[in-house]
Amino acid sequence: WVWAAAVQACDPVVDCHNKTAPYTSSGIPLVRTSNIREGRLLLAAVRYVNQATYDFWSRRCPPQPGDVLFTREAPMGEAAIIPAGLKLCMGQRMMLMRPSSTLTAQYLLVALMSPVITRLIERIAVGTGVKHLRVGDVELLPIPIPPKLEQERIVAEVDRSYSLYRGVEAQVDANLQRAERL
Repeated sequence: WVWAAAVQACDPVVDCHNKTAPYTSSGIPLVRTSNIREGRLLLAAVRYVNQATYDFWSRRCPPQPGDVLFTREAPMGEAAIIPAGLKLCMGQRMMLMRPSSTLTAQYLLVALMSPVITRLIERIAVGTGVKHLRVGDVELLPIPIPPKLEQERIVAEVDRSYSLYRGVEAQVDANLQRAERL
């Protein structure tokens, strides 16, 4: 295993356009920090932008399937992978990380959401009212890089554990609903 800063492990790491994009009623989905939770991209309450806004907001690095979106604020430290077949515009307070050939997107997501990185994020966050991460601090986040075969095994084990967790969570929710009815 080796450790590398995010900016070394990814090609590239790009900050968002730091303004609120003008919304439209339809068009290209604009992913905001509220659309990223627990490693998933939530598109139920997504806003939209037109092509011209997308072109301007994405001029440094158009988001592509397989890129990892990482939130710097509101909340900080959330991440999700852009799925295949989805064209989207990146909203403010987030960064795009494109895994290099040494990383899989799934492993990068697991690494960014690991307890070690989460604790580090909490320590380096700045701000008094709303804690946030500076661009430079995100670029320097340490990413452990095992061989690809180990990355695949780690991702499979994390997926298995999350699946068990979600199953237990669903049972608890069902039992709480039954208890309320009683």
